[in-house]
Amino acid sequence: MRNVSQSGMHRIVDGAVRQLAETQTRVADPLGDRAGWHGRFESGRIGAPGTAIPMTFLREVGQIAEFNQNELVNSLLRARHAQAGWHVLAVSNAPSVEGTAPALMALRYCDHSGSLQAVLEAESWLAAQQHQSGGWGSDKTNQPRTYTTALALRALAGSTNVSAETVAKGALWLKQSKRQDGSWGETPDKDGGLAHTAMAVRALFVVEGPNSHSAQEGVKYIEENWRPGREGIRHESYDFHIGDPYHRITNIFDTEAEIVLALTEGGTLRLPHKVLSVASRWESEASQSWWTRSDNGNSMSCLWTLVPRAQAAARIERWIGTGRKATWSQRAIATYTGSITSLWLLALSSLRPGRQWKRRLIQVACFGWILTFILLWRQGSIDLPQTVLSVILPILLLAIQIDSSPERGD
Repeated sequence: MRNVSQSGMHRIVDGAVRQLAETQTRVADPLGDRAGWHGRFESGRIGAPGTAIPMTFLREVGQIAEFNQNELVNSLLRARHAQAGWHVLAVSNAPSVEGTAPALMALRYCDHSGSLQAVLEAESWLAAQQHQSGGWGSDKTNQPRTYTTALALRALAGSTNVSAETVAKGALWLKQSKRQDGSWGETPDKDGGLAHTAMAVRALFVVEGPNSHSAQEGVKYIEENWRPGREGIRHESYDFHIGDPYHRITNIFDTEAEIVLALTEGGTLRLPHKVLSVASRWESEASQSWWTRSDNGNSMSCLWTLVPRAQAAARIERWIGTGRKATWSQRAIATYTGSITSLWLLALSSLRPGRQWKRRLIQVACFGWILTFILLWRQGSIDLPQTVLSVILPILLLAIQIDSSPERGD
């Protein structure tokens, strides 16, 4: 794994912002022009979640000012259904969780005269769609799913307009849906997978904080099953009904982006070695149109694969700029201390040990330092090649040399 740079991650973020600027659609409207995006860039249409998700990303990376935020907010407010929510499909005639939750997260922190009331009404609508079992489906009449439940929990977390009991009940449904191996599937009866495990872990970290036991079990599942570079774009298709008509929806996920977003939730970088490994590959692809790829080889220009990876890259960039400062200090101190210790042990070994226990004491110290550096490497604090060459190898050779040297008398 080569080093990941802030500039490399920034190129991914900057490329996504440029792509959004180039693909933004404007539609003439008697009440004022509407602006936004659709999940498929080439469609020429504007969708509620397709506009809301980029708005949340642009605010997180500090680029919302580069766009006309009032136009985007007005587009969302005018697309709102009379029942206070948003639909996810143009053909559906009623709001759904898949459309309302992203719009709610996009509008919550907007400084706009009409957004506050819309947020309060959307929160109430979303809470009212909770299934009796505790989870969320497309609305209260549809069976809960991991994706929609995780989405609703993230949208309602921290709301003062919704009871804590509602959120806790949703988190309980999510925890009870976890499989024995620590994974989640599309629904409780489906096999677990990395994408939906990441969604559940992210939501539980948002709702319960970094010490969530169920989320930690999900992280363990990800650690054991995630092979960076082998996960592609995943699709989840299902039928839902709003009233009498049934509709078919297909959600598209960049699995590795979902994993990184979960592992960086709350500003903490978990499993840094694997995260930085996949970030290194992303950096090498930054000059390519990586958002136009799918796992079946068909080219598609899709917002759902553009924004999550760019959002994940922005979080890695922030971590490199802040957490890596402390990490660099750890690396410097560890290397310096290890080198001094090696010299000290070499000097000590040149004395007349006289007794076997002195040799064993030196060897225990040697292997103790080796273990310390391995743990620092596992935390992502030091680079393995540097550690092997500068510290572990000399200490290991010293320990072997001490063991093989003849014992001298007093």
